[in-house]
Amino acid sequence: MQRKAPPLLPLFRSRSLVLLLAHLLLREEDSLESVSQLAVKLDLASSTVQRDVELLEQVGIVRSLRVGRTRVVSADPGCSSLGELRALFAKVYGPPQILSELLADVSGLSESFIFGSWAARYQGEAGPAPGDIDLLVICEEKKLDANRVYEAARIASERLGREVNISIVNEDEWRTDHTGFLDTIRERPLLRLSEFSAVALRGS
Repeated sequence: MQRKAPPLLPLFRSRSLVLLLAHLLLREEDSLESVSQLAVKLDLASSTVQRDVELLEQVGIVRSLRVGRTRVVSADPGCSSLGELRALFAKVYGPPQILSELLADVSGLSESFIFGSWAARYQGEAGPAPGDIDLLVICEEKKLDANRVYEAARIASERLGREVNISIVNEDEWRTDHTGFLDTIRERPLLRLSEFSAVALRGS
C-alpha cells in the first residue's frame, strides 16, 4: 500500500514555494504583505502565490487574514517548526546565497563580501539582530556595471525584507588603502560571496 506523502514534502518541489517561503521566513517576523505585493516582489503570478499560500496555510507554516478587501500573509508564529525552518532557509536561501546568485554575472566585479553586523552574527559573534545587510563590492577600475549591482541589491532587499547597503571600491584601493573605513572592514568578520554556492531560483 502506497503511503501518503508527508505534508511538508511538496514544499521543496516548487520554485515558487521556495521563493515564497524564503521571503516570508527571512524578513521581519511581524511583517504583513498582501498576495498581490508578494506576487510583484517575487515576480510570480498572483494565482500562483494564492495557491502556494493556501498550501502553506494547510500545513500550518503561514497564516493569512483579511484587512478590508485585502488578504495579507505572514509566517505563522504558532508553527512548532518555525525556528528550525528559519534556520534552514537562512542557511540555504539567506543573504550570502541570494546575493551570490544575483551578482554572479555582473561585469567588472572582482570580489564581493558581506560585512558589518550581519556577517558578525552569521559567524557567531554575540549582539543584537542586524537590521540591514552591508555589501562590499570590489571592482576593476571603470569596468564595473554599477547599475547591475544596485539592481541586484534592490532585488535582494525585496526577497529578504532587509535593506542592502552597498559600498564599492576598486581593486587598487582594496589592496593599498589601510586607513579608516576599509581597515575597519578588514578587522571585522567578512563573508566572501564566492565561497557560497548560489541557489538556482531563476529557472522553473
